[in-house]
Amino acid sequence: MTCIAIVAIVLPFFLDYGSINTRSDPTPAPVPISPPPLQPTGDGSPQPITSPTDAPTSSTTQEPTTIQWSRFMKTFLIPTSGEEVFQDKNSPQYRAAQYILEDPYTSELTTTEQLDDRYASVTFYFSTEGENWDSCYLGDTNCKSGEWLVNDVCDWFAVSCNDDGRVSSFSFANADGNGLVGTLPLEMYLLSDMTDLVIINNTITGTLPQAFGNNATQLRSLLLPYNELTGTIPDNYLESSPLEFVHLGSNLLSGPIPTNVGNTTYLQQLDLSGNSLTGNIPDTIGGYAALEALSFANNMLLGSIPEEIYSSLANLKFLHLNGNKLSGTVASLIGELLSLKELRIGDSNLGGILPDELYALTSLAELDISQAQFEGRLSLGLLNLGALEKLIVNDNKLKGTVPASFGSMSTLSDLVLQGNELSGSMPDTICLLREDNLKVLTADCEKLTCDCCSTCF
Repeated sequence: MTCIAIVAIVLPFFLDYGSINTRSDPTPAPVPISPPPLQPTGDGSPQPITSPTDAPTSSTTQEPTTIQWSRFMKTFLIPTSGEEVFQDKNSPQYRAAQYILEDPYTSELTTTEQLDDRYASVTFYFSTEGENWDSCYLGDTNCKSGEWLVNDVCDWFAVSCNDDGRVSSFSFANADGNGLVGTLPLEMYLLSDMTDLVIINNTITGTLPQAFGNNATQLRSLLLPYNELTGTIPDNYLESSPLEFVHLGSNLLSGPIPTNVGNTTYLQQLDLSGNSLTGNIPDTIGGYAALEALSFANNMLLGSIPEEIYSSLANLKFLHLNGNKLSGTVASLIGELLSLKELRIGDSNLGGILPDELYALTSLAELDISQAQFEGRLSLGLLNLGALEKLIVNDNKLKGTVPASFGSMSTLSDLVLQGNELSGSMPDTICLLREDNLKVLTADCEKLTCDCCSTCF
């Protein structure tokens, strides 16, 4: 996989992950909130106690550390993670707790919120096999385990913090992935100041953490495409978050599209493509007034395109609904989407004749209605689309000839026509475009004579 892969993941949904910023050391004098480094007992692991009589009395160094482990367990760990996970000394939670008690830097923390972030981050590290990560951040090619569990969490690669010393983002966005394998642990709900969670092209399994969703009141970006997430997207997921970007494409998610994701006021990009979502597109989609990019492509959706998409999403630039089982026609209301740049509705059961209002979308750069049931002729209205670069209409029921006037569409790079009932010959005016921008020109050359096509079928 090359750097092109990362482009394919996020484009046309543009997002700048930015550089990885860290805060400076806190200025207040540190106030210890944890015990001195833990001295293991017995088999080398810390042993919790359940009553004062369990505490050893023969060692002046062992007693306080064992008591502190017990207090840490009772006052923080069990209320946070539950008791069962600590029965397994190999669990991410147990390993994280042991690390925190043994790590000298823990005494440098100044707030309980920083302890929350540290415990959640270390649990995430062990839950995703941090010891085996390939890379820690965008551009890194040699992540070593020590680049995380050392000193201030705000200095760990792929982590950013805000001015209060709280973790604000994880960013794992290498084109080849980072080698993260495992689940998003429940404890991530402690990261209450997180604004951006970016994990692209890794092997994150399991479901979306419900507790994380209920408590992530600052989350702006949730980017988890190209992983192996399963289960459903909870209805009204992250409804308390000011989400702007949600990318959950190319996972194994199932069930219906949720009624709402995030606070509908802010959402600009919603990509749920490449999953196994079923049912209809909900009418509530019209509530995302700020939406600029919407992709439900390559799922198992049924029904028609809701009119609310046309009438309520005036800012929409990218609409990808291809690869579903949608039926019906394209409504004349599509003329309301004057900002639209890409329209992909092919590989579906949509059909009929495209409405004339479509040809008022002068910003349209890509029109893909391939592998559907559209009828009629190639409309001269297409000449109004002065920015059109890709016209992909293959495998429909289009008839007639290719207008010679299409030779004036100098911006075309792709003209894909095969699999229709077009006849005659390819106009010389279009063949001349092959000398300039037109790189892809396809047709059924036995029906539509074409000596200049890049591919004949």
